[in-house]
Amino acid sequence: MFCETQANAASKSGSFGGTLQRLAKLFVVVVALAAVLAPAPSYAQQYVSPGGSGSTCTFATPCGFIANALANIGPDVGWVVCLNGNAVGDVGSSASYGGGVTVDIDCPLGSVQHMHIGGVGVTMRIRHLALRGGSDLTFLAGGTLILEDCVFTESSGTPAIDIEPTGPLNLVIRNSRISNNPSGILLKPAVGGSITATFDHVTITGNTGGGIKIDTTNGPVTMDITDSVVSNNGANGINAVGNASAQAMVSIKNSVIAKNGLVGVQANGANAGVLVQMTILDQNAAGATTVVNGGHISTYGNNSIVGSAGSGFTGSAPLQ
Repeated sequence: MFCETQANAASKSGSFGGTLQRLAKLFVVVVALAAVLAPAPSYAQQYVSPGGSGSTCTFATPCGFIANALANIGPDVGWVVCLNGNAVGDVGSSASYGGGVTVDIDCPLGSVQHMHIGGVGVTMRIRHLALRGGSDLTFLAGGTLILEDCVFTESSGTPAIDIEPTGPLNLVIRNSRISNNPSGILLKPAVGGSITATFDHVTITGNTGGGIKIDTTNGPVTMDITDSVVSNNGANGINAVGNASAQAMVSIKNSVIAKNGLVGVQANGANAGVLVQMTILDQNAAGATTVVNGGHISTYGNNSIVGSAGSGFTGSAPLQ
């Protein structure tokens, strides 16, 4: 009996010891993996409030201005949040970043007078922000710029959104309004830059000058516009100017281009090409379309024109 009890105890002891050995080996593996895995980038959260002050921008002591929060963002990732759901003081923001920085600005009902962003390799997403009553948004950095649910209005600058990147830029504008400014949007890469732009559910209306202008003097621009409205602007609705050395390529689908002071869509230059489909071109003062200096505007034959057709489409694309 005694021998049997000792044997059982020894068996249990051996099982427990084996378990400890397996746990020890697992611990060694976990430590080894932790040693080789790169640390996660820092994610600096910056908080802004209309009642804030100073420059620390913490949740407990938020900044009063977006400019202070932008200045605090380091080389990796930064997030600017506007607290209390109220408007932030109308001040300007200027920042320049090195390569690899990611900035996320989320400011429900927040407003600033202007923003000026420079640098290289910048990824910036701006949501729920209004730029009003000041100069404009100027974006000179290459990388990615995403504007969602934003308003650009009553600017004193020309244009309200000035995009002139020094490197390749992916521009996305969704669910936003650009209205009542001297002009709407300029897409003009700097030397060494290029722009790939996507506009989705964007309204560009009531600007004194033109709605959208593309200028490829220094670099190429490709733009896709869907489900958007370009209307009641004082000059051309969309003006694509293709320089001899770089293309301006525009695709317009399922949109409304109406009642602009000059033409609805203009293609200027042999390197300017516009393709229009399923779009209403309604009562533009100088006609629905025009081509200048050998520009090209093509149709799938499924657009609707109200009023003057202007110089018309230079070609057609087959339905497939």
